[in-house]
Amino acid sequence: MILAATKPWRICPAAGAAACDGPGRSRAEMENMAGCPESFTSRFLVILLFLQLLTMGSAQFSVIGPAEPVLALEGGDTEMPCHLNTKESVEFMEVRWFRSWPSNVVHLYDSGVELFGEQMKDYQGRTELVTDAMDYGSVAVRIRNVRVSDEGNYYCAFYDDFDDDKALLELQLVAPLFPTALSLMVALGVTLSVLGLLISGGLYLIWKHPRDKEKFLLELRQALVELRPTNVTLDPDTAYPELVLSEDRKRVTAGDTWQDLPNNPERFSDNWCVLGRESFTSGRHCWEVEVGDENDWSLGVCRENVRRKGEIWESPADGFWAVQKLYGDYRALTSPRVPLPPTTSPSRVVVYLDYEAGDVSFYSGTDGSHIYTFPRAAFSGTLRPFFRLYYTDEFLTICPVPGGAGENPVPAPAQETPVTPPGEGPASATGDGDPPPGADAPLLPPQPGSGVPPAP
Repeated sequence: MILAATKPWRICPAAGAAACDGPGRSRAEMENMAGCPESFTSRFLVILLFLQLLTMGSAQFSVIGPAEPVLALEGGDTEMPCHLNTKESVEFMEVRWFRSWPSNVVHLYDSGVELFGEQMKDYQGRTELVTDAMDYGSVAVRIRNVRVSDEGNYYCAFYDDFDDDKALLELQLVAPLFPTALSLMVALGVTLSVLGLLISGGLYLIWKHPRDKEKFLLELRQALVELRPTNVTLDPDTAYPELVLSEDRKRVTAGDTWQDLPNNPERFSDNWCVLGRESFTSGRHCWEVEVGDENDWSLGVCRENVRRKGEIWESPADGFWAVQKLYGDYRALTSPRVPLPPTTSPSRVVVYLDYEAGDVSFYSGTDGSHIYTFPRAAFSGTLRPFFRLYYTDEFLTICPVPGGAGENPVPAPAQETPVTPPGEGPASATGDGDPPPGADAPLLPPQPGSGVPPAP
């Protein structure tokens, strides 16, 4: 607040004394004043400043929760986020998650301290606060070992000295989309009991050879969940110019040489990204990606019309539904990011898309465990597979579709070659960038995949 400079005033004399000797002031002028100007003005300004500070300190905020229900698997972990619209720090606020009444505390945080003693018994030892974005007004409660009784409505409430507000959240339990490794082994045990000694003898021979064992497990999983994975290939017209695609369009490697490729609108210009050639506007689809143990990557699905030029930000609001491994940490690419603590580091990741249900889920191709499911989305338009690398010499490989899955057989992997500009080389022989078919190309052996969601 800026105050205009005023002329100085002297203290007025007592009643009956000589006139105030302010500059150019007569007694008549002074008698028209309701008191000494200096005293009145000073008190008025102090009161005004105090009221302004109160107003500034009591700015109202609103609490915002997820627009869609939070999905969770029984026995797994889930997070329920909420944030302030003002994006102010909540470090010295009270944040309370509760069920029907504020006294039914799920998790309580107050000015830097988590008050576990206030929790309901059902949640003791199963919750923790996620504070990665606390300075920006965003927090989440993580619930471990989700139970059936956890399903239902929750409230997330914020309190400070001047205001409070709450948001409603809903937690929904979803059934596993395919059997876990444990249920597969149970099914295997039942099968062995029914088939008897003859099958047991055959299994003994199979289990003596690890490769035959993996093939057997794959065939068992396929029989149980009727797998029909989608035959995804990479689209060279979208690839960042330093990415190297294999001739069969199943493998992408981050190179260190800039290739002279057309700067078409579809191509990513600043990030090591590439899209799958396949487009999805309906149905259920799944594919498995070998991510290795040391690579850093992002993968999932994205809208056809996502930003390609300049830096990108992967989040559902920007048209991306993806998970990431970076510097050894796993996270869902939401806003804010959701850390993921997989029980084991998967060397293969299964991506599952149910377009009509608005579902994008990720599973470990190593042990079949659930990794993450995004909140349901209302999809419209075209979705495509999305892949991203971060460092030179890292790679991702789309696992081939086993023969008999309803897709064309996959040729044996060829030596990696740079992306070929349209109209040049053998890759354009068919007119759409696919390598020319080879009638006597050897088929790849089926790759071991975990349980994968069934396709229609």
